[in-house]
Amino acid sequence: PELAPVVQRLKERIEEYEERRAHD
Repeated sequence: PELAPVVQRLKERIEEYEERRAHD
């Protein structure tokens, strides 16, 4: 299935979220 792009997008979203949480 075409899960690769979804996983990549999710990983990016998680990284961004973690960075935001680290700044807070």
